[in-house]
Amino acid sequence: MTGRKRLILITIVLYASVIGTGVAVASIPNSNTGVITACYQKKQGMLRVIDAQAGRTCRRSEKQLSWNRRGPAGPRGPAGPPGPQGPPGLSGREVVSASFVAEGQPPCPDRGLCVLQTTKGAAVCPPGKNVFGGGYTLDQNQLVNHDIWASQPVDSTTPGYQASGPGWGVEVVNFEQKNPDDDLRFTVFAVCASSK
Repeated sequence: MTGRKRLILITIVLYASVIGTGVAVASIPNSNTGVITACYQKKQGMLRVIDAQAGRTCRRSEKQLSWNRRGPAGPRGPAGPPGPQGPPGLSGREVVSASFVAEGQPPCPDRGLCVLQTTKGAAVCPPGKNVFGGGYTLDQNQLVNHDIWASQPVDSTTPGYQASGPGWGVEVVNFEQKNPDDDLRFTVFAVCASSK
C-alpha cells in the first residue's frame, strides 16, 4: 500500500471515529432529565460515562453512579423585613366637563389700538379632588381661524379662569370678526381623583 493510500485510509478511520464519538456524546446527559450516568470500576477506580437513555448499562465489576438529579427543596428561610411605605394611591377617578363659546374679535376703533380678545374656560374638579390631566374638544365651527393659547391645570389662583378649585383650563382666541355665525364652541375636560 502506498503512503498516499495509507494516509487517506487513516484519515477516513479518524473521521469515522470522531463522528461515532459525536453521536454517543450527543445523548449525554439524558435529554429528558439532564441526568448524567457513569460506571465506576470497583477495583481500579476508573470512571466512564454511558448513554443510559440508549439502554447502555454498567458491567458486573462496575457500580452505576448518576448526578445532576434534582434534589429535594431546602428549608424555607425567615421572611425579610417589610419594605418601605409606597406612595399614596388614587381613588374616585372621574372626568368632568364644561362648555364655552369663543366669540370673534370686536370692531377695532379708528386709529385705536386693537387687543386680541381670548376666551378662557375651565372644568373644575368636585370638592376634595385634585386634577391629574385634562384636554378639550372643538365642538362647532372648527374651521374658523382660531388658535389654542393654553391647555393647562388651573386653580383658584390662575388669573382669568374663575376656577373655584383645581381643574383644567383652556384659552382660545377666535380671529374672525365678531359674528354669531363664526362663534367657536369648545368643551374642556378635567380628569379628577382623590389621593388616599
